[in-house]
Amino acid sequence: MRYITVILLATSLLYACQHSGEEMDSRQAFQQEHPEFSGYSLEYEAVSLPDNLHASLFANPLSGKVLVYLTYTGEEENISIFSHDALSITASEGGRAPVKEMVPANSTNSNSSFIALFDLVNDRWFYKETGLSGDLCPSYSLEIAPLNQALNFEIDEAEYKLYLDKYGMEKSATLYDVAIDTVVQRNYQINNGMASFLHTDVHELSLAGVNLHLQAYQIGDSLKLAVKLVNHSNYELLIQPDVFIIKSGGQLLQPGTHNTEMVHLRKGDRFIRDFAYFPDQKIAQFVLLKEAIQIIMDENTSNLFAENIRLSEQIHPARNL
Repeated sequence: MRYITVILLATSLLYACQHSGEEMDSRQAFQQEHPEFSGYSLEYEAVSLPDNLHASLFANPLSGKVLVYLTYTGEEENISIFSHDALSITASEGGRAPVKEMVPANSTNSNSSFIALFDLVNDRWFYKETGLSGDLCPSYSLEIAPLNQALNFEIDEAEYKLYLDKYGMEKSATLYDVAIDTVVQRNYQINNGMASFLHTDVHELSLAGVNLHLQAYQIGDSLKLAVKLVNHSNYELLIQPDVFIIKSGGQLLQPGTHNTEMVHLRKGDRFIRDFAYFPDQKIAQFVLLKEAIQIIMDENTSNLFAENIRLSEQIHPARNL
């Protein structure tokens, strides 16, 4: 009995090593055959596959994009699964996306083997807050409409944890909420002849006919500030891109922008721009200098805001791993 146990244990270990080697071989084989997709180094395994279809899903840990390598061996006539309309993918914690591009995977049999490339949102909440797709999901579902089938793909749990530890952006991202002193601002508007309307949200400031949307996040040594401004007022606004300076403690950070030309916004005009800053440490809170946005009233120019705009680190829900 003891010898049987030893033999079974040795056999199990040998099978495990062979199985691991096969997984590595399939990944390496794909990258060797298609070096243009060498960045797609994470492999997701299909939970189950029909007999007439081979499918592998690979993901790029840096870009957060995924592709599916498909080979169809069915003999059904008048059916094509290799089209933009036939395939779509869904992220377990994100959205649904159609095929962005179809690439023939085999020059000798280009009608039955394709690589489907997808751009999708992995985390809808994170995308809403930053405009970034977010970390890769632990699973994806590929829908094949002509076959009326959905293929589920999952990544090894340990490998997924290694990916998050090395490349995960959500756990290291600092997101910010916007705030101003509404009492001070409303009094400032009234005293300077502006409309008294004022509404504030975590990302939006609506005042005196001007809608300003600010979204900011920091990842590593890069802090991004997305600005969207619409002028609904009867007055002209002046935007000075090089004065979109942020201040944290005693440190002033100027945006890395080459376009510093003054922007004039009349009624109905928009200003949309992303600013990048490079602090030398994590910033929990900062202010945007009020001089960045000015309003012209009766040929007099003054700041639209009474005080600097405050942006403070928000407490956001962590991804449920």
